[in-house]
Amino acid sequence: MRLVRALTVERHETWLEDHRYLNMDLLKEHKKEALRQAA
Repeated sequence: MRLVRALTVERHETWLEDHRYLNMDLLKEHKKEALRQAA
């Protein structure tokens, strides 16, 4: 049972990290596009 819980927690943390970095990449792309359109 402990192993299952540990794996679940690790998986959840990995998912959070992946989505946080993904969102930051999307934000950077959005900013670049906005600057291009403003110029």
